[in-house]
Parts: sequence; C-alpha cells; structure tokens
Amino acid sequence: MTRTKIKPKVGIILGTGLGPVADLMTDRTIIPYQDIPHFPLSTTPGHQGELVFGTLGTVPVICMKGRFHFFEGYPAWQCAMPIRVMKLLGVTYLIASNAAGAIKEGYKVGDIMLIKDHINLLGMMGNSPLRGANDERWATNWNVRSLEGRRVVNERWATNRNVRSLEGRRVVNDERWATNRNVRSLEGRRVVNDERWATNWNVRFGVRFPPMNRAYDKSLLETAKQVAREMSIELDVHEGVYVCVGGPQFETIAEVNLLKILGCDAVGNTVHEVVTAQHCGILVFAFSIITNLCVTDYESLEQADHVEVLRSARDREYELKKFVSRMVGHIGELVQT
Repeated sequence: MTRTKIKPKVGIILGTGLGPVADLMTDRTIIPYQDIPHFPLSTTPGHQGELVFGTLGTVPVICMKGRFHFFEGYPAWQCAMPIRVMKLLGVTYLIASNAAGAIKEGYKVGDIMLIKDHINLLGMMGNSPLRGANDERWATNWNVRSLEGRRVVNERWATNRNVRSLEGRRVVNDERWATNRNVRSLEGRRVVNDERWATNWNVRFGVRFPPMNRAYDKSLLETAKQVAREMSIELDVHEGVYVCVGGPQFETIAEVNLLKILGCDAVGNTVHEVVTAQHCGILVFAFSIITNLCVTDYESLEQADHVEVLRSARDREYELKKFVSRMVGHIGELVQT
C-alpha cells in the first residue's frame, strides 16, 4: 500500500477480454502481478495481469485485470488468493465478471447473464479454495449480519467479539456493554441470538464450514436488473445458474447435455473467488458475458475457440463499461450509508 493512497471498498474481477473496463478508472495506480510477492501470474490470452487501484466516479476500487485459472496449474486456493488480499485492504463488495459459454437455449452471443447461483463441479470433487487449514487469527463480521436482519455495510458494524458477548441482551448506553464505538453504534437494538451466525469471534477470514445458499447478494442482483432497464438492454440480460468446470478444453456435446440436465445455463471456470468472498463476508455480484454458444448437436460443424471468445467480449466493450460503472455507482451509495 506504499504505492497508492486508495483505500478500496469495491473489488472488481475482470475476466477474459474484459480488461478495458479498468480504463474508466481515475487516479490509477497500476501494479503488475509480477511485482507483488507470492502473487500468481496470468498466462491466459485476454488477461493482462495487473492490479489497478483507483476510483470509479467517487468510489475507491481495486480491479484485477486478469484472473487465475485452475487449468494454469494453480490450486484453487491460489486462484482465489487476491480475494483474501482485497479483504485485508478493506473491500466489502465484489463484482466478478467472466466470459462464459451459453448452455441454455435462447441465449445469444453478447448477452449478459446475471449469476443467481452456481454449481461448482471442481469444488464438489474436492478442489475447493477453502481446502486446508482455516485461518483463525483475526476477527471477521459474519455474525453481525444476523442482527435484526441487517446487512453489514460499513465498519460501524464490523465487530464480533462484543456482539457475541451480548447474545440476546438489549444493548444500552452502559459502560459494561458499550466497550467500543462498534458496540455503541448498535444503540438499543436487540441482539438476535442466532446460532447460525454465532461463530468463533476470532476467525480471520471466515468459519470452517461456511454456507453457500446466499453466495450472490439478492439486493445487488435486483440493482443489476434496474441498471439493465436504465440502459435499455433488459432484453439482452438474463438471470441464471453458472457452472464451474476445470478447462482449458471446451466441453464435449455429451458434457453440455449433462450440464443442461443439471440445470446449468452457462459454463466457465469462475467460482473460486466467489466462494472465498462469501467465506470472508464480502457481498458478491457476478455476471457472465456470453461469448460462445455451446454445441449440443452431433451434426453441427460449429466449434468454439478462444479467438471467438475474445472478439465477442470486445464487441460489447462499451455496454460492459457502462454496466460495471453504474453498478459501482449504486454500490458506492451503500458503502456511504
């Protein structure tokens, strides 16, 4: 952090061919991945391999121009390591983008799919980014989110130790309970004794067994639909289920048909970061730009290739820049709440 004064609140992952979105940022500080100790390197075409600090509008952001893939030889935890870095830098919201192949009929190249859920085939086979020892040295803010259904939006609520000790008691203006500014900010609100969130207060990045049924924030999903309407692109925007596979090979016809039966709408390999963000208590919005249509007919002569993927992402560059910029603007209002 000696190279920038930016204190990011929003993290952005720019997938294949989506790097130009970072051009909208001002007050930029660009740090190549190779300059960051122990950081992986991007080797996939369309991933520049830069960490960019700056502002979008008035919102301080950190942007990954290029991500890391399991097929590059990195373990899942290393693919998601930048999310841990973002957490330590103060990021509370994550926008994750990727290029994906369409499985669902009716999707077109250039469409945007808002991800409402995912199927992590790699994770189900044991390649979870959470595999290994859980870091329990420092505090996170998971159980604070259960207080009367409030969502964590800023550091006023980012405490755990004192909230745990209250467990069902009413917070009052009392020196015995108001031990720091975080607890005092609750101001008379009743602490919900919810065992689902009443976890270990000294967990640094998250609990050992995090739930994934809310991996994608519903309010951010609704905000994205609103942005699509504002941009008059709602007919090109869908909501669907994303499936994570290993790659780098594209899927066979039999594999695509299987994924369709499983209820998958688009396929790619961006899930490690989402799982890790959810583990950290970072709120996630994710979307896919549909860059190719998966082949499902054995008589078809169509073949997917990476050049097509890059070209399709580039063709939607203007809309994607505008879409991400507006999403960051809306999130910025939440950060300042």
